[in-house]
Amino acid sequence: QRQMCIRDRFNGEIFWTEAFRSNPKELFVHAGSEMMLTQSGAEKAAFTYDGETAAWFERVNGAYELFFYNGAEVQQLTQGSSFFPATQSGEFLQLDNGLVTFQAFADGANSVFLWNGSEVVRLSPAGVPATMPDIENGVVVWLQEDAQGVEEVYQYHNGVTAQLTFDGSALEKTDTQIAEGIVSWEVLTDSTSTNSELWILRNGQPQRLTNTMASGGRAQFDAGKIIWTEGEGGVASRIVENVDGETSVVHVGENPIGLKADGGFLVWREGLFPNSPAILLASPDGDVEPPAQSVNAGAEHLSLIHISEPTRPLYI
Repeated sequence: QRQMCIRDRFNGEIFWTEAFRSNPKELFVHAGSEMMLTQSGAEKAAFTYDGETAAWFERVNGAYELFFYNGAEVQQLTQGSSFFPATQSGEFLQLDNGLVTFQAFADGANSVFLWNGSEVVRLSPAGVPATMPDIENGVVVWLQEDAQGVEEVYQYHNGVTAQLTFDGSALEKTDTQIAEGIVSWEVLTDSTSTNSELWILRNGQPQRLTNTMASGGRAQFDAGKIIWTEGEGGVASRIVENVDGETSVVHVGENPIGLKADGGFLVWREGLFPNSPAILLASPDGDVEPPAQSVNAGAEHLSLIHISEPTRPLYI
């Protein structure tokens, strides 16, 4: 069983985790050469990455503790944790510039916490359901029930907590993010969670970007663009971008999912099983070629990522 997360597709470190048979996962990095960062043999979960750093939860003496790799060494940030983190997905654990925010169950409800560089502090009130935190430049956003039990978007910055949305809708929200100073979230529009609206808060103004957000991927923020996948019935059929308030379709394909945007490049998976799904790459302009250099991490790491063909670049 093998998992990986690419920190930077074309330059710098590549992080991944490996678990052989029933053994717990261990964290690896390739930065010029392969290094095994952990060898504890303990259960680990919810890895997340930022630049040359990584964070995750690890079971110690029956409790989940927060760990951090600062680019040089592994540190255990918490001791004797009394919370139970949401460990099944890295989306519940976010890292930015050495600060970590995460969702954990405590005092009878999911809550949002922040490692501020010296200690863990609770950002949401005890007993009030809160979930899906994200962080950028010390600003944390998350979803939390208000006094009427309605889920709204909240923000924490410099010790001050503020409610950002006041729509009063009973529809469930999900996938809160903050990137390039823009806060985004999705609103699920049906009980099957296959259809959703994508909303942003930019310069204090809420805006709905689409009501056909497709399942299977988060909105991406890169170089001033907001990029996402759309489709009817929750099935992705196109990639869409918003630039300077203008929205346009940049690609139409068969179930494009897993979209990632970085440095002007887009990478996604396209196609339906068993029809040989492929990994596609779109370059930012016609003069830019996919990187010629690749790193051989050894036979045991083959096929971690594969660009299926020299596909036509998207000039976006």
